[in-house]
Amino acid sequence: MTGPEPAKAATEAPTASGGLSWLDALKGPRQRPEPTGAPVVVADLDGRTRYAATALAREAEAVAGAPEGQRNDTLNAAAFSLAGLFPSGALDAPTVRDTLLQAAMSAGLSRVESLRTIASAFRKAQPRDLSGVRELAPPNVTEVDAAQLVTIGEHVDESGQVWETFTGSTAAEVDADALRRAQHAREVAERVRALRVDSDARAILAAERRPDAPPFDAGTLAEVLARPTEPDARVAELIPWEASTLVVAQRKTGKTTFNLNLARSLITGAPFLGSLAVRPIAPDARAAFLNFEVSAAQLARWAADVGVPADRLFLVNLRGRRNPLADPEDRADLAELLRAQRVESLIVDPFGRAYSGQSQNDIGEVTAWLADLDRFARAEVGALDLILTAHAGWQGERVRGASALEDWADSIVLLTKEDDDKGGRRFVRAIGRDVDLEEDALDFDPDTRTLSLSGAGSRKAAGEERRDVDTAAAILAVLSVHPEGLSGKELADAVGRKDGAFTNVRNAMAAAGALAVEKRAGRGGGITYKLGRPEGAEHAENLPGRDLPNLPNLPCIWGGSGSGTFGSEGADAETTQAEGGRP
Repeated sequence: MTGPEPAKAATEAPTASGGLSWLDALKGPRQRPEPTGAPVVVADLDGRTRYAATALAREAEAVAGAPEGQRNDTLNAAAFSLAGLFPSGALDAPTVRDTLLQAAMSAGLSRVESLRTIASAFRKAQPRDLSGVRELAPPNVTEVDAAQLVTIGEHVDESGQVWETFTGSTAAEVDADALRRAQHAREVAERVRALRVDSDARAILAAERRPDAPPFDAGTLAEVLARPTEPDARVAELIPWEASTLVVAQRKTGKTTFNLNLARSLITGAPFLGSLAVRPIAPDARAAFLNFEVSAAQLARWAADVGVPADRLFLVNLRGRRNPLADPEDRADLAELLRAQRVESLIVDPFGRAYSGQSQNDIGEVTAWLADLDRFARAEVGALDLILTAHAGWQGERVRGASALEDWADSIVLLTKEDDDKGGRRFVRAIGRDVDLEEDALDFDPDTRTLSLSGAGSRKAAGEERRDVDTAAAILAVLSVHPEGLSGKELADAVGRKDGAFTNVRNAMAAAGALAVEKRAGRGGGITYKLGRPEGAEHAENLPGRDLPNLPNLPCIWGGSGSGTFGSEGADAETTQAEGGRP
């Protein structure tokens, strides 16, 4: 068997300044020099360390470049081979594991699969004998020159002789770079291990701090149907049982007064808004109010004015304070505080200040925050009812994050108001799951600060009422300067209205006695309308038209004995008192 052919001239290898990776610097060109007999000891780098680093680089390159179908086998062989170097101290297991793992994942293997293969190979590996590793110089190189060269790779020929390859760079150039990169690799591996320790520690700590979760509410349909029947609603037509309720309020509609009226009804069981049946909270429970908006003294004063039982409403005043919903420790303390109060109904006011996300317009972020608020209220506090309020601005009924908020809520209560030049009345309506409260005006009692449904109907009905009031006032003004009376056409021309609404108002006024209706004498006849109802005037029931519910107090206009405020300033005065400077 012939020996290896003489090596060709060594090729210059790239140095650190060439911009290549440490694997490239270690790898170098592969050459087979002629043996010269005694080994040449190269300064600064231990032969075994160089050998191990070269082997690691070469195996990592093989794993990273392995084709599909051979990746796992290549990884297994590399780990098995390199693990044999552990007993000599030339390589350590964490460095090999991390290097091969990175190479395997870059080749397309999964982390779990790679770690499993590496661990298996490590267990099966046998120690390798490095005593035969020789450091040889290429032919025609003096011993002095050889001392300046660095071996890069090794090759074992058919006779078992170990050959090493050389770079054309000097030991000073390559040794320093290789050592620096090897040290960097070790530091990276140590840092990775440290980060894993930190990650595992954080996970353990989080698990310790996480509150116990209740068991899943699950069962067959038959089992669920067999459970005791729950109440239909907490507040009839407004808030279902164990619901998440969103109160969307246009600014200056009395949102806080509405919430305090609700709290009073939840605690006492008194009908909400004067007519909606309420199932009260348990006698030993409380309602709580997370107040992010107004001062503690102001909220307490309003609550007392509304008549909320002082020992049953728990106030948490958070304006100007760090948001406890955004701080884990504060949140845990707040949940413990509310649990100790046996809170059954929780009011959070308002969304804009309680929200701890970055953008109220980010649907995904708002949705996640609302789900977290639900967990806080129900799992951590133990509340059954969650009421969240939100500002809708000066116009309309929409709010920032509206899509997410509306999808979250079981019921949505909308508070709106007319323009001040139209009366400024407040209105309420509700929609949701088994909830459909038609819009109605709210009446306000300034003495007790309580709200009630007026039965006057919606903003549309209010607009029609204002139109009827204006028409009635115009009819009275025209007839006051025509005591002789006018025909229906003449009266319509003078008022400037000829539609059906005018006719209905005129006939309603006649039915109420505010107008007198007389038959004209002479040929052709006809009807004359005058103020009042003189003796012998035709009874209004014989007139066409309808009784308008918007004009229940017409006699008051003409000085009758009705008790309403039609045509007076009473309604405006009540509206002004209702506003009362409250938000």
